[in-house]
Amino acid sequence: MGTKVRSIRRCGSIWWRIASHEPAIIQAAGRALFLKYFGSRLVVSEQHRCRFDLRQRDRRYLLAVFEYIEKKEMDRTKYTLTLIETWETQGYRQAYGELRQFYSTFLETIPVGDKRRADTGGHAMDNLLQSLNRQIAKEPARQEQVREVVYFFNRLALCVNASLCSKETTAVFFNDTVQSFLEVYGLYIDNNKETLPGRGVTLVELSRELNPAGRD
Repeated sequence: MGTKVRSIRRCGSIWWRIASHEPAIIQAAGRALFLKYFGSRLVVSEQHRCRFDLRQRDRRYLLAVFEYIEKKEMDRTKYTLTLIETWETQGYRQAYGELRQFYSTFLETIPVGDKRRADTGGHAMDNLLQSLNRQIAKEPARQEQVREVVYFFNRLALCVNASLCSKETTAVFFNDTVQSFLEVYGLYIDNNKETLPGRGVTLVELSRELNPAGRD
């Protein structure tokens, strides 16, 4: 009887140990079966998730870069518009307009034949511009007006070269003005560059920057 009781107790103890660990055993078996049949799908799913996260991150980076570039261009345009207002309101445009009128008045004193020959370029145009320079030398007010316009364009050129001003906006507003000013007063600027802001070099560089192909 004692042997039978001990045997039952021993069997009961073994069963209790098995029963007490059954959840862990079942969970381990479940995990093994799950990984066997679904593990590859989980790996593929994880890869897709990582790729999706990378794409989302790349989109955020691209958007941030685009917003940064757009803001910089807006800032450049804003600064350019500030210089345009300076040109319009602080006497620079007026000086340029009076220099244009001065040149038109000067041309009226030139014989028609000489003007026609000057239109073809070459020495005839050089002679006409040299005559204009001699006239400017007699009028300090004109010299000061040239200096003022050169100063403004020198400031504008530095702004464009430093990428603080929008090159596109600058070209729209000033390209024709810069080119026509240099066509008439370029020789005077070159002959008097030691006394002018930027020695006139910055203005020539601005002309090339705004009109790199030499377009009319």
